[in-house]
Amino acid sequence: MQISKPSLFSHAVWLNFILKRTTLQIPTELKTAFADKKILLLTILAFSLATIFLNPSQIVDEYRGFWLLEPLLLVAIYLNKRQILLPLYFLIFGASLYFFGLKLSGHASDLVALYLIAFVLLFSLNFAKDNEKFISQSLTRLLNLLISFALFHLFFLGIVAVCAGLNYLFGLELLTSHRTQRLYLTLASFGLPCLFIFFESKFSEYRLLNFIKIVINFILNPLLIIYVVLLNLYCIYRLVLLELPRGGVAYIVLACLIAGFVLRGLNLLIKSQIYDQIFKLLPLFIILPSVLLWWGVIYRVGEYGLSEPRIYLIACVIFANLSYFVMIFLRDFPYKFLAFFMVFGIFFTHFVLDTKLLVLNSQKELLLRELRALNLLDSSGLLSGDVSKIGEEKLYFLQDKFDFLVENGDKFALENKKFIVGLEAAEQKNWQIFSIDFSGTAINVKDATIKTPITSSTNGDELVIRLDHESISIDMQKHLEKALASLNLKPDGDFGAEVFERLKEQLLLFEVGKRAFVLRSMEIVQENGVYKFYDASVLFYMEDAQLK
Repeated sequence: MQISKPSLFSHAVWLNFILKRTTLQIPTELKTAFADKKILLLTILAFSLATIFLNPSQIVDEYRGFWLLEPLLLVAIYLNKRQILLPLYFLIFGASLYFFGLKLSGHASDLVALYLIAFVLLFSLNFAKDNEKFISQSLTRLLNLLISFALFHLFFLGIVAVCAGLNYLFGLELLTSHRTQRLYLTLASFGLPCLFIFFESKFSEYRLLNFIKIVINFILNPLLIIYVVLLNLYCIYRLVLLELPRGGVAYIVLACLIAGFVLRGLNLLIKSQIYDQIFKLLPLFIILPSVLLWWGVIYRVGEYGLSEPRIYLIACVIFANLSYFVMIFLRDFPYKFLAFFMVFGIFFTHFVLDTKLLVLNSQKELLLRELRALNLLDSSGLLSGDVSKIGEEKLYFLQDKFDFLVENGDKFALENKKFIVGLEAAEQKNWQIFSIDFSGTAINVKDATIKTPITSSTNGDELVIRLDHESISIDMQKHLEKALASLNLKPDGDFGAEVFERLKEQLLLFEVGKRAFVLRSMEIVQENGVYKFYDASVLFYMEDAQLK
């Protein structure tokens, strides 16, 4: 009797059957997994909610390991059938950290995940003499832990992605660094143990398939829907204001187009009735973001010309839009042909199309158009005219375009090097930078606590310094003008670098309230004859300083 090998079709049918089965099992498994663990679940929830009341230093610097480790230890003890000792373990471990000051520090704090896995594996398995059984159970439990870690972090990244989208599209800064740390700790201390319990359940027969199913149905699909809704709201908002979308929106739309195409294909295997209906309507909800994308692309190509990333973006969006066009009007069109069409189009753009030549011609056309507008290019194609009267922005634009053409060996640019030298001379005349630094400067101070800021950055005329629990903004232009006034000078005066050397100590050391700030360096720019603050970096600051 001859036994035929299973075909690829039979494997696909079996996979489809399993995915459908796991879809129906997941809600049942969730109820069953936690049915006899209500007290444990409430304990973990209480522990997780307690993290809301921690201050930032406890979260990041001191007890991060404790707050992440304790709930999983509770689960590990429970799984080892030592429920009677659970409160005792809880108290001993917590008390040792709080009362004896034990904490993860230095490089140890970067290995929290490894400590979690190691402790859970050791505490959740009895010390049996059967080495084979110990290794087998450890590997099974390790797989469940890894899947739990991966699933939770995908879920958390989805939340961060939505908040980042709201921030970029609408300027809503929902997640600062401290909020992100607090949210991560609270969700992780509850979500990781619950996921671990779920995958440890004896009813979870297809761990990997359950993992795929949960990722698609509960993370990726909702994330795509949220982003499509946000993009449509953003489009309406921009159309009402008659404003162009931000440049990065094009990449968000492209990512949604690709994600929708892939997830629609995966949904054909999973057969979720809710998502079937949603994906049938998805191409219609992509129309408005695509229109806004093309509006922005056409405007920016006309304003800034082509670049290689912009060419690849245009190519990808063209093929993605055509695929969605087919999905709207030909719903039964073979998916394989659409995938082949998209891949071939991207391959053609990358390997056949001469993108460098397209970019060069586009940038050259922009340059010639601007030269004609400034009356620097005559009808015969020769450059002539006075460049000293050109404004700063136009001067920078011409220099940037000429530099690009010279780097790529353009004949027109190489033949007009004398004109380029004239542009550089005009730019140096209109724009000079003076720099001073702290080297060689002495400070006499009494009774001060020296600290370093977390970060410092410039925002226009302001120097923004982020301290432990607050941020300080200092108007550096006023600080510069005050220092110049001490020598009876004004920002539009005629003087040079020697003045800033004389004012070095006054510029680099100043007091704000009870704090004294010391700058590592400071840059001052002379723009069209006026001295302005340009940049600075903070070396350290002193609390309650008494300067001599």
